Amino acid sequence: MPQPVDPRLSSWPITGLIERLNHFLVPIFFENETTTCHMPLFEDLRRWLFSRDHPDVVTKATRSKYFLAWGAQAFICGQHYWEVDVGNCRNWALGFCDDSWTMRNDMALDSEGIFLLFCIKEDNQCRLFSSSPLSPQYVERPLGHVGVFLDYECGVVSFVNVANCSLICSFLSRSFCLPLRPFLCSAPS
Repeated sequence: MPQPVDPRLSSWPITGLIERLNHFLVPIFFENETTTCHMPLFEDLRRWLFSRDHPDVVTKATRSKYFLAWGAQAFICGQHYWEVDVGNCRNWALGFCDDSWTMRNDMALDSEGIFLLFCIKEDNQCRLFSSSPLSPQYVERPLGHVGVFLDYECGVVSFVNVANCSLICSFLSRSFCLPLRPFLCSAPS
């Protein structure tokens, strides 16, 4: 009987990556912190996951408490880098979003203006996804710090695993026309 294949890829350290990114390190202060039981981002992602893997399963809305926060500072130019300690959290999203998205009530997964990396716990494993369009990332879930790098003029947002100095994924060749704010969301495991 055929055995399932583990699609995870190896991610190799990039010498000097974190030292280089630290030249663009900025302190991030979050405002508009809120806790909610309704978070369309995670609900849409779970629905998408289950409809692909188990089309006959209907997902139920969860009653988890989600923590959301947006950066106090919006970026309209330049290069900026910040890190978040995701620790043992198994359900999180982080990255950048434009100001128009922060004003929306629905915060849907297919929205324009979001450049996020998601970690979601499914069964006993965690899976990584990037937004715009939604794409699975076949690397190990980072433990500890995740770095987020923005090069506004080049239209690049990159995510790095700080512990092993490796690239997780990048959004390339984007054209940013609105201010971008750091975004963080977490939910219980």
